[in-house]
Amino acid sequence: MSAEVQSQFYLFFLACFWGIGLCFIYDALRILRRLVRHSIWWMNVEDILYWMGMTAWLFYLLFTYNRGEIRSFTIAGLLVGSIFYLKT
Repeated sequence: MSAEVQSQFYLFFLACFWGIGLCFIYDALRILRRLVRHSIWWMNVEDILYWMGMTAWLFYLLFTYNRGEIRSFTIAGLLVGSIFYLKT
């Protein structure tokens, strides 16, 4: 198996873990919201900050591991990881 294909397999499984991490962090945010009551405005601010942070994190990881290219298997890995987390 070529080194390029191996790195793509690695990136796919890494993207699966990223999807799990995204869901886990958002669940932690949801738990925080249940423990400490927030206004709708503050919840919107939290969501915006979450998505801005996750976008920056994913951009950094894609830039680091995939030379900045967004490939379909990376997006599929994120979806597989997210669905796996949500179903378990």
